[in-house]
Amino acid sequence: MTIPKLGLEGVPAFDEVSEEALTEGTAHIPATGYPWQEGANVYVAGHRLGYPGTRSDRVFYDLDLLVPGDEILVTDSAGGEYRYVVSEQIVVPPDNVEVMNPVEGKSLLSLQTCTLPDYAERIVVQAELV
Repeated sequence: MTIPKLGLEGVPAFDEVSEEALTEGTAHIPATGYPWQEGANVYVAGHRLGYPGTRSDRVFYDLDLLVPGDEILVTDSAGGEYRYVVSEQIVVPPDNVEVMNPVEGKSLLSLQTCTLPDYAERIVVQAELV
C-alpha cells in the first residue's frame, strides 16, 4: 500500500489479524473482501505508534491528515493495482463493527488506527475505488 500524502510506500498488508501482522505492517481483515471484489469494503488496521525498528513504527500515525481527494494505491500479490480516493474520515468506538460492512454501490478501502492521546476511539479513513 502506498499513501503519497503521508510519504508511505510499499506498506505491507498481511491477510490476517495477528500481533505479527500488526508488528510487521498492517492487518487486512480477510472477511471484508479484497480489492478485486466489486462492492467489497477492504478493511485494513494498523498501529498509530507501533514498534520502533519494525514496519509498524508510526505506520498510521498521520492517518488523520488524509482528507477527501487524497490518493491511496494498493498492489495485490499478483501485481494488480488499485487506486482509491479518500471520501471521508470518521471516528468510531472500538466496538463498532458496522464500519466494516460493505456499502451498497461502492467498492471501498477502509483504513483504521487509534485516536490520540488515549487510544479510546478509532479513526477510520474510507476511500472509494476509482
